[in-house]
Amino acid sequence: MSGQPLSALAITLAGCIEECSSRRVPLAVLRERAYAVHPWLYWDLDARTRLRESFDELVAAGMVRLPAPHSKNGWEKAMFPPLPAWVAKAIMPAEVATIRLGRRIYPDWLEAAAAVASRDDEFELLNRLADWRRDRPDLMLVPIEERSLELFGDEKALGQRAATRLFTSGALTLEALGCHRTPLPLPSRHIAGILPTRLLVCENSAAYYSLIKAAEALPPGDRPDLHVAFGVGNQFSVGHAEIAFLDPIPVRVLYCGDLDIAGIQIAARAAQAIAGDLPLRPAVAHYEWMLNHGLRQRDRSGRESADLAQPLSWFPAALRPRVHEVVASGMRISQETVGLEALTGHPELIRGL
Repeated sequence: MSGQPLSALAITLAGCIEECSSRRVPLAVLRERAYAVHPWLYWDLDARTRLRESFDELVAAGMVRLPAPHSKNGWEKAMFPPLPAWVAKAIMPAEVATIRLGRRIYPDWLEAAAAVASRDDEFELLNRLADWRRDRPDLMLVPIEERSLELFGDEKALGQRAATRLFTSGALTLEALGCHRTPLPLPSRHIAGILPTRLLVCENSAAYYSLIKAAEALPPGDRPDLHVAFGVGNQFSVGHAEIAFLDPIPVRVLYCGDLDIAGIQIAARAAQAIAGDLPLRPAVAHYEWMLNHGLRQRDRSGRESADLAQPLSWFPAALRPRVHEVVASGMRISQETVGLEALTGHPELIRGL
């Protein structure tokens, strides 16, 4: 086995593999976990290479095996580098599998994690946490990076550990360590107007700047009190917690993005991620404008439209057939259709928010 430490992405994949009950774990399951834990992969042009390198790390560590190099169905070869269609858990020698650190009596808050732990590294972590917490009865709630630096001398180490099964099983929590993940920044601009306050999130940067310019051109007494935010593509599905820090706090959250498979899935994922009193709603007038006036372009993303039933349900019933017709025909309509000329020439697109 390799003695090299695993990267954060490889640790995430290893945790996902270990949690699966089946010996073979499909690429789709591993990719979904990787992108959920490491959202920066969405805009990393080398994301595919990162995944392949992480699989190779796990192979070198003796933790998994990959399909045979010339397997017809074992590899996803449409893009480079090829990725395995599945990975299989390695069979560990019995003498290796049974070696572990001696158990100790753990405090109540670590009992559930101790019941799950079975590996040396897991018991090492529990021992470290038990010793650390012993003299700290009262913990200030701090960002995870600050607690990680205190615990491991590395601000990223705890984030990597949080992707492993002690945490993903719920047996160990960041709350128990007195820390939390900080929300991704949500670029936004407040434009004062008629209360109550709304928030409009734009998938694309051009729409973000055009909406700000058009809204600011309207008299304050003729526009809604409005936050305009840039969702940065799929980042909004993990950065929405920043809404709680907006001032004034919006009473309604609206969203508009591209009418294509990727844009619809981004909106649906964000709507699912946002829970509580401020559900994410489509900016209906903007989507209607796109459908009525937008230029239809060929969608060259290569994404399949077969699994859009759930994402399409985010739109009001009256819009679903029209949206479905666009994407099912392999076409797309860009959000830039609702551009500065449309917004200034038809101020009702802003007033109606």
